[in-house]
Amino acid sequence: MRRGLVGSDFFERLAAARPRRRDDIRKVCDAWFAGPKPAPGELWSGRYRLDAQVGDGGFGSVWRAVDEQTGQLVALKILHAFHHGNLRVRKRFLRGAQTLAGLSHPSIVRIFGAVEAGSRCFYTMEYIRGATLDTCVRERRYPTQVLLALTLQIGDALAHVHHHGLLHRDIKPSNILISAPDVTRLIDFDLVTGDDYVALTTEAIGTGLYMPTEAYTSDRKTGAYDVFSLARTIEFVLRGREPTARELTDVADLPASAEVRAILRAALQPDPQRRIANMATFCSALRAALVADSRSASRSPPIAAAEPDVAATTLWYKHGAFASIVGHVVAILYLAPPTGSLPILLFLTVPSVRVLTDREDSRLVNVVQWIWIGLWLLPAFGILSGLLDSRTTSKIKAFPVFFMLAALAVGVLSSVTYLRRPRVHP
Repeated sequence: MRRGLVGSDFFERLAAARPRRRDDIRKVCDAWFAGPKPAPGELWSGRYRLDAQVGDGGFGSVWRAVDEQTGQLVALKILHAFHHGNLRVRKRFLRGAQTLAGLSHPSIVRIFGAVEAGSRCFYTMEYIRGATLDTCVRERRYPTQVLLALTLQIGDALAHVHHHGLLHRDIKPSNILISAPDVTRLIDFDLVTGDDYVALTTEAIGTGLYMPTEAYTSDRKTGAYDVFSLARTIEFVLRGREPTARELTDVADLPASAEVRAILRAALQPDPQRRIANMATFCSALRAALVADSRSASRSPPIAAAEPDVAATTLWYKHGAFASIVGHVVAILYLAPPTGSLPILLFLTVPSVRVLTDREDSRLVNVVQWIWIGLWLLPAFGILSGLLDSRTTSKIKAFPVFFMLAALAVGVLSSVTYLRRPRVHP
């Protein structure tokens, strides 16, 4: 495993998968990224004040910074210190910046300029608030159809890149930034190649899951390379996760229509000669299939929602209300003469009587019952305080008191269930 191929997120996932080795993994990570690191508050190139790190990769880290000349927020991609002595990596890093600066597309992040001064090598770009496609999919921030549309916007950007004789070579969910349900950006051009797609290196670089077979050979790279990576990204969006080793061989079980699966199968062919080679063709075909799916779904009759089991719920809360009334009557007969306790009995049983009779279902009466339930707490607190008072505990009849508390609890539960019951409207 060579430097530049993995970022700190690799070690974070490794530590999460093996928590018992977390300390050892952290030590390896620190050694892997050895060297001076940027720090918040530093002034770079006499102009950019670092604020906070917002991203990290194998080649460099991304920092939010303030341009002190304009007062605007910008993003700085800073080459890792351990790469400074590697001339080839520095050239590749700066070439990515120059490539981005020469492209103009709404779905490609804008580059303002590159700086190479002493031990500092970085470039500035527009700062975009948002999250990567990887995060949005795993956290389910947007519906799948929205994420598919955004990913296909990246396909349009890649068609623009290919039109300029360039190849991205590192398409993956973590290199797609989403700042709104309709705004997405392609970032990280560190592995870009040019000169009619002739790679500047024959090394397999990128992220394995999203790399086609020709990434591991010296064969000529074509637009089919990025088509494969974008198709794998589309698969990730549809599954809501990365495919397993078994699922990598075919998309037969992908949650999509047969037409969508056929297009992805053609775009994921191991042999680049048999794979869809044109990015615009791939995106156009996939869009048409997704639109056809949505129209078919809109014409299909809606699936009837399961009716709530109102009868079972009604039976439960009515039994609870009846038990609560009986419990209050029994408890009061033990605690006080019936003639003197009639107001208390009415106060405690009126909500349960309403539940039992199921009358006058209006918003105002429901609000009054909610208030009444809150007032039920007063006798409960009174009884509990009496039990906790050592001077009166001996004078209290324990059985009817606990019976009263149980009746209160059952009454509250049945009343709350009644007020929140499912209603079937005609």
